[in-house]
Amino acid sequence: RTMIRNVTPDKMNAMVAAIGRYGMSLPAASKKYGIVGYCWGGRVTYLAGCRTNNAAGVAYYGGGIAQLLGETPRCPMMFHHGEKDMHIPQSDVDAIRTAWREAGARVLEAGIDTEGLQVTTR
Repeated sequence: RTMIRNVTPDKMNAMVAAIGRYGMSLPAASKKYGIVGYCWGGRVTYLAGCRTNNAAGVAYYGGGIAQLLGETPRCPMMFHHGEKDMHIPQSDVDAIRTAWREAGARVLEAGIDTEGLQVTTR
């Protein structure tokens, strides 16, 4: 927790970008990469989607994303939240859902999608 409190969004994005550059420098690397994050990593994933050049992001139970919705990701994003999550307020989940639905993204209720999954950029 101490590390998380001491890492600014700019420092965090610099670290994510550096990891991306390193990964892309490897001989077998693809020219695109995505980010997956859980909990605080979900917030990292959202900010990286807004401020770095990753190709996609998936945030699982990302805390604090609702407070960042003023920033728009540059890449397709997917969010997963537990319906009974005790750590992320339902009001935050609703704010994320509303922001993305208004932008024309598909919102999957309870993870069920009978039409086939489509990731949409907001």
